[in-house]
Amino acid sequence: MTFGGHDPSSGAGIQADALTVHALSCHPVTVVTAVTVQNSQGVLDYQLITPQHIFDQAKALLNDMDIAVIKTGMLGNDEAVKVVGEISKSLPGIPLIVDPVLASNTGQSLSTDELVPALHEHLLPGATLTTPNVDECRILGRSRSIESCVNAILKLGCRNILVTGTHDSETADVEHTLFMAGGRSYRSSYPRLQGEYHGSGCTLAAAVSAFVARGFSVDRAVASALDYTWQTIKQAYKVGYGQFIPQRSVCSED
Repeated sequence: MTFGGHDPSSGAGIQADALTVHALSCHPVTVVTAVTVQNSQGVLDYQLITPQHIFDQAKALLNDMDIAVIKTGMLGNDEAVKVVGEISKSLPGIPLIVDPVLASNTGQSLSTDELVPALHEHLLPGATLTTPNVDECRILGRSRSIESCVNAILKLGCRNILVTGTHDSETADVEHTLFMAGGRSYRSSYPRLQGEYHGSGCTLAAAVSAFVARGFSVDRAVASALDYTWQTIKQAYKVGYGQFIPQRSVCSED
């Protein structure tokens, strides 16, 4: 079950989640948290869905289906975070993957000031994994030091953190690091591809969720999702005048 914004370009958000999860042999069910006005060039506007309607969407699905994993994307404000937190807490044992969407790939804000404190209180303490890029990690951890940020997020109760390096444009390769409770960490490096990509973060978090749903351990799910996402970006295509769209239909070796 994925919570996120509706992207009419099918580059990011709910559509990206559904395309990715389906490509990885799982069935996506989706709860819309926002309706956006956007295309491959950026987000022009958005309208948040009411907390009650978010709850009702999820409840209807939960009354009908067994959910293997919960994944969050754009939530928009603290009220939506609280609702998703309540739903997650009502499903003990179901992994929770938090993609802390704070802004679009082109820099438009997609959240209120109250969102980060709400994530700290209602979602991150119960998260199996969160997948911030380096900028999001610094906002969540309230420090310039990634190590300090990671420690702060782990102290909240989040069990694993995947810090993605796509936004660290000074490096020749893109480095991603999985930090796990207990001090273990795993680093992965991929050649940096030229261009800008719409929905790459959504693709990665959704891919991790799909592999976890299939029974992979977190570290194996992350490794497989990173490989898959890099392939989707390598084979990305353009349908508009803006960013490339990841090719989610690429075959996964797993």
